[in-house]
Amino acid sequence: MRMTHITTGTIKAIILLAMCTFCFTACTSHYVTYTDSYYVTNATESDISLMTECSIVWDTCSTDNPQRVWFDSTCVVVRAGKTIRLYPVTREYKNNQAGDLLNVVPLIGKSTQLISDADTIIWRVKYPYMFTNDSVWSIYNTNDWQTTTDSILPYTYYHTFIINPKHIERSKE
Repeated sequence: MRMTHITTGTIKAIILLAMCTFCFTACTSHYVTYTDSYYVTNATESDISLMTECSIVWDTCSTDNPQRVWFDSTCVVVRAGKTIRLYPVTREYKNNQAGDLLNVVPLIGKSTQLISDADTIIWRVKYPYMFTNDSVWSIYNTNDWQTTTDSILPYTYYHTFIINPKHIERSKE
């Protein structure tokens, strides 16, 4: 009789330990939410326009006025020395070992024109993702974006595309 009681207690302990192990491993996930915010900065002395193939939502990132105005258009006007933010801020649930992948294509489409004074630059991609190539200055070139991480929020990234006269001249060559 006594042997059966010890065995039953041992079996209960093993089952309890197995359930705790299962619950612990089920509650820990290797997947996290990555948050990407995209900005376009005009570092020229004149206003520029971005013409997109689809209507996009954007705002002026005004820090001095807490009331923001959102725009929904195919023509994004970026005033001289100002920055705009593209919407939506994208959130993707993925494995934290994968890292952050820059991809502005779902926000602006596969074709964009930059209009600055008398210059018009046309950027296109064939596939719905960005490329890496130092020879072509483009909003679709990952090398032409500056990425910073948030100092407080984990897995939060801020991507900024800077338009300046040097970049515009580089694209015309």
